[in-house]
Amino acid sequence: MLSKGQERPLALLAFTFEAEYKVVSKMNLLITLFLFMPARASIPVDAISEKMAKIIEPLESQEGFRKFVQEHSQEFFEVSETNALPQPPVEDYIIKIGAESYRLGMGFRSIYILATPKIVVSIVDDPQYFQALYGLDKPADIFQRRPDGTFDGLVFKLVPGVETQEYILHYSSHWEDSAWIQRAKQIKDERNFAIRDNIKYLFPQGTGTVFREVSLLYPLRWWARLFPSKVRSVTSHELAKLNAAIKCAAEKVQLGSTMSVEIAATCHKEANK
Repeated sequence: MLSKGQERPLALLAFTFEAEYKVVSKMNLLITLFLFMPARASIPVDAISEKMAKIIEPLESQEGFRKFVQEHSQEFFEVSETNALPQPPVEDYIIKIGAESYRLGMGFRSIYILATPKIVVSIVDDPQYFQALYGLDKPADIFQRRPDGTFDGLVFKLVPGVETQEYILHYSSHWEDSAWIQRAKQIKDERNFAIRDNIKYLFPQGTGTVFREVSLLYPLRWWARLFPSKVRSVTSHELAKLNAAIKCAAEKVQLGSTMSVEIAATCHKEANK
């Protein structure tokens, strides 16, 4: 039989061994997962981008977007002055390429803004405000707007719980009667984190504007594909902050303020409280 003095070192040794075993087991699990995850080269990036485009392109008209909203009425909430900022849902959307299935993240944004569509557009279609309004870590307006009104914008942001995002979106838009539609398609991800394609639809309703957006994302990082619920949660949280910042800025301008980087920064701060 061991004395109490002998038991303590053995107990400590057992505890240390158990703790080290757990750490090593977790490391072995991560290494195993890393080794058996498909390499990025095996992911059909172009084919996934094409599938995304086939989802987004029909929404570049009022009729197409309205039909999509009807088909996804559980995700696109009815918004009004009393329900202006519902939490944006982010759902899985499975696509097939050959015999393989790929899980996209599909985000749905709905906001009611007490401002005219033209005021909202003047903010979300001007990249000089993006850094302050969206809390980016670098300016977005590093490219010249083209004569046809299209432009490219840089998104550089450290997203808590994920990693630094650095990608370029190509923005194109048009008015259709009193509604406005803007597509933001990724043309390059500097860090090869994900494939993205988004589309916004704004239209007047009552004394304000309904803002809707469909956003698609396919993570290229193996761990992001392994933990989709974490990515969905972070994405929904970030979209909610964007919604609040846009609503804040547009309503300040509607009440008589002149849009500025200072207003954008103030609204970003309020949205992140």
